[in-house]
Amino acid sequence: MFRRGRLTIVWLFVTWVGRVVLCAEETPRLRPSQIPGLSAEERAAGGYVAFRTGPGTNSVILLAFLAQDFGAPVSEMVVCVPGHPRFGPGVRFPAERRRRDEKGPAEFDKPVLIQLGAGEETLAVELLDVEKRPRRGKLVVRIRRTRGVGTARKTVELLGVLKQAGGEENPIPELSLDVEPTLRLHAVQNGRKLYAALRCGEWSIVMPGRRPAFPAEVLNDRGGVVETAALRQAEDPLLKVYEWTTDLRKLQGGSNYTLKVTVTPGAGYPPLVASIPVAVPAIPDF
Repeated sequence: MFRRGRLTIVWLFVTWVGRVVLCAEETPRLRPSQIPGLSAEERAAGGYVAFRTGPGTNSVILLAFLAQDFGAPVSEMVVCVPGHPRFGPGVRFPAERRRRDEKGPAEFDKPVLIQLGAGEETLAVELLDVEKRPRRGKLVVRIRRTRGVGTARKTVELLGVLKQAGGEENPIPELSLDVEPTLRLHAVQNGRKLYAALRCGEWSIVMPGRRPAFPAEVLNDRGGVVETAALRQAEDPLLKVYEWTTDLRKLQGGSNYTLKVTVTPGAGYPPLVASIPVAVPAIPDF
């Protein structure tokens, strides 16, 4: 009996280790040397980033930013998706600059559409804007992500900041696209200032319009609406995550409230609803 128990434990351990190894093999870290079509000089002076759409080697979009030398302005972007019929060999796009300063940020503002999968599992990633900031070692990427077809089609615009990596064999840093929108709230100043984080994992969600906003409600303990407000983008995001904020002015001391926010993150998505309770302390009599 004891021997059979030991064998069971060993079998479970081996199975668990096998799953961990399999999981690690499903999401391998790619390196610059695996991007085809780059010369040794380009690989040495290039910067590399990626964003992952799911597990597996062929579920990651690689971006290589090429320059003539270290510190030189970026001249080209290479988009590579391993196993993709178009982007598998790597496709080059020239950089554009909207500033006269040749040392300023390099921008790639022509949309690049990458289609992954087929049918209901289709994922379309459209690079809308890519800004390389060499002095800060960062890359700002804005994309449009579309999943599904027909009535299941969902589209959201995302903004991400990636740190680039250099060197031929350094693992390329990744940011996941295989995440869904979330809405989180945080209140300060006894509930009189409300913050919201509208994100897809590490990506910020870009709302449409020149001055985008979405509604917030203040509910009393009977469920009645005592105030409405509009959350707008904060000049100084709280904890670098809560990027939307508004001021609430009708909260009374000694009362309990619920702060409720509703927002539709993109076309085809159901509304996201989040709420938090707030107890406003009474003002003491002196």
